[in-house]
Amino acid sequence: MDDRRWHRRYRSCARSCLLGSHC
Repeated sequence: MDDRRWHRRYRSCARSCLLGSHC
């Protein structure tokens, strides 16, 4: 997956996803 592309918009969301949260 392209983390760089979403890292800008889904920065906080990415953290939740890593914890197991649903984006």
